[in-house]
Amino acid sequence: MNGTHLMVIGLIAAAFLGLDADAGSLFLVLASAAQTPMPRLAGYAELPGVRLWYTDSGGSGAPLVLLHANTGNADSWQYNIPGFVEAGYRVITFDRRGWGRSTANPDSGPQPGTIAEDLHALVEFLKIDRFYLVGVAGGGFAAYDYVLWHPERLRSLVVAASGGAIVSVGKQLSRNWYVGYERGLNATTGNWQLIYRIAQRFTIRAQSGESNSIELIWSWRWN
Repeated sequence: MNGTHLMVIGLIAAAFLGLDADAGSLFLVLASAAQTPMPRLAGYAELPGVRLWYTDSGGSGAPLVLLHANTGNADSWQYNIPGFVEAGYRVITFDRRGWGRSTANPDSGPQPGTIAEDLHALVEFLKIDRFYLVGVAGGGFAAYDYVLWHPERLRSLVVAASGGAIVSVGKQLSRNWYVGYERGLNATTGNWQLIYRIAQRFTIRAQSGESNSIELIWSWRWN
């Protein structure tokens, strides 16, 4: 994936993240291979089952995690990162397990592990609560897996140039009861959901599978 491809992806992500047209033009100058990437934190995070290479631009901006394609690694984003930082984001990238500098470590955790698990372990390691997530191509599959597992951790999700998808089936049992199942296309397991509508704006959701939880959900919309 060359600089031109990443420039286009950067513009798409900028649009979904709500940047204005002028901010989007930042990415036009970042596709040149002659530009020196901005300095940032880089190193290994020793996580359960993996030694993960990651980069972190630092700063106090809203966290944005970028997931690379199967044909690249974290370096694929080096010409996009300055534009996102300029727009006010704290940008995190990492080499997915088995790509680039990241390697599985059987001594520290069970194998084979998943990219979604590694992503969650990394944001916990960095003490990040909620964040924006962008996945490109093969990275989009991992992004779908993560949003099904931990939807409460994402501010938004952008998937570009990916054939991934979420499989969702369900049945309305009655006016108040709904049962459903969701799974990413490349995931080995999914989540069962049982939803009970208490009132017009309140529902209870019980979820089991990759994650187990019971949640009280309040829905509110502008008229």
